[in-house]
Amino acid sequence: MMESSKKSFKYEEWVDILKGILIIFVVIGHGYYYSINSVIFWFHMPVFYFISGYLLKIPNKIDISNLCKKQCKTLLIPYGVTSVK
Repeated sequence: MMESSKKSFKYEEWVDILKGILIIFVVIGHGYYYSINSVIFWFHMPVFYFISGYLLKIPNKIDISNLCKKQCKTLLIPYGVTSVK
């Protein structure tokens, strides 16, 4: 049996529930509900950023050059391919 070198993570159901609620708020906020739009836009994006930071996995050792190369491959190549007219 092969042992996995990846650490297992704990699944947090509340994160999915909160993301679902926030997505509903985004839909409502882009509707014609002018009285609550300002309230929704005041908090929904900061909470998305909070969730992203909460879920961020930071490796123990960061090699900036490899990280930049990886990001260029995964982001810039698909962007270049799909933006060609």
